[in-house]
Amino acid sequence: MDHEYSKEKLIRDLEAILDEARGLINSDTARSRKLATEAIELAGKNGLKEIQANALMLLCRLTVTHEGTLDALEMARLAVELVKNSDNGNLRWKIYNGYANCLYFYKKYLDSLANYEKALEIVRGMGDWVYSR
Repeated sequence: MDHEYSKEKLIRDLEAILDEARGLINSDTARSRKLATEAIELAGKNGLKEIQANALMLLCRLTVTHEGTLDALEMARLAVELVKNSDNGNLRWKIYNGYANCLYFYKKYLDSLANYEKALEIVRGMGDWVYSR
């Protein structure tokens, strides 16, 4: 019971860290990067692949604008690997779409298109509610 509680608390804490990091993207990128990196490490150590994937995509977003192509693309690719077998369709869509955006940013249009199509396939598999909006 304590282990479940502590894991739930860790998940809430990591989500709060990521929320804070997202809020700092435009005002304090260094702090945002530090928080995302900490979340990646903690989530990885605790087997929380979905949170780790979210943190990787956040760090990818920060890296796209500040560093290099290979770092950003590798982070996004790792995020895809972490969620490709997840039952969370919304998260899988988000990660594949984010990876496609990253590829598009670096003018890798065919790879980008393939990932946009994968994201669309995921959304279509999520049910009719998608089409009713």
